[in-house]
Amino acid sequence: QSKKKGAEQLALILALEKSVQNHQSHVDQLEMDLHNDCVNDIIDFNLQLTAAQASLSKATQALRQKKSALGVSAQTDLYLLRNNKWLQTQTNAQALKVRIRECLLQRKFEFEQLEQSSKNSINENNLQSHVKSSIKQQEPAISKLVTSYNTLCDELMGMIQLGKAPPGAISPFPIPPKGIFQLEVDSDIWQDVGLAEGCANPPSWLADEAVRKGIRLMLEVDRCNEEERRLSREQSALQEWFSVEWQSVQVTLEHAGEFKCHCLVTISQ
Repeated sequence: QSKKKGAEQLALILALEKSVQNHQSHVDQLEMDLHNDCVNDIIDFNLQLTAAQASLSKATQALRQKKSALGVSAQTDLYLLRNNKWLQTQTNAQALKVRIRECLLQRKFEFEQLEQSSKNSINENNLQSHVKSSIKQQEPAISKLVTSYNTLCDELMGMIQLGKAPPGAISPFPIPPKGIFQLEVDSDIWQDVGLAEGCANPPSWLADEAVRKGIRLMLEVDRCNEEERRLSREQSALQEWFSVEWQSVQVTLEHAGEFKCHCLVTISQ
């Protein structure tokens, strides 16, 4: 968790650095327009320049605060990130995946809370309908995050194919958009293959798709075997019950026959 949080912070710092550069470029362009006498409305220009300088100042201050909170190790990681496109993309993908997980878990929690809430009045039903609609409206944003993450996965795969990745590096698995909101146990959303540091040679159960498929099939076989044993126990119990019931029926028929004979003898007498 701490590594993932650290990766998220480093990705945020890189984004802030890019934001500061963009704001600085905007301010420089405005000042260049002023120097080149390309300003038509000085009042509007001053408003634009003031807003641009304020945005630059705000972004710079936020960046300074984030950097001051970094430890020595994190500062080293940040330096490596700045000069390594692979690490930059990998860190961004890791931070994005953490964000996707958080959104999906929050959505699941909200739906569970909604299902557990009472439904005693029309007003409560209307409120629940409104809340459910609000939760559903979050899905496009989550889907967009998934698309962005998969784009980063494609970039990492491209670097590997072009030989621009570290030796032995592997690309993280893209997240299949279909069924993303189901949060299945074996979903790729829970795997960090190709994202965590030191994962150049991950175990086969994580990196080898054939092994992963085999594990899923083995689990399915185990479930089938468990179901077969359950049905066998149920069959035995049913046979035992039927045997007892059949014996009861036979005893009843015997008693009924004796009673019938007794009645006939009595009548004949």
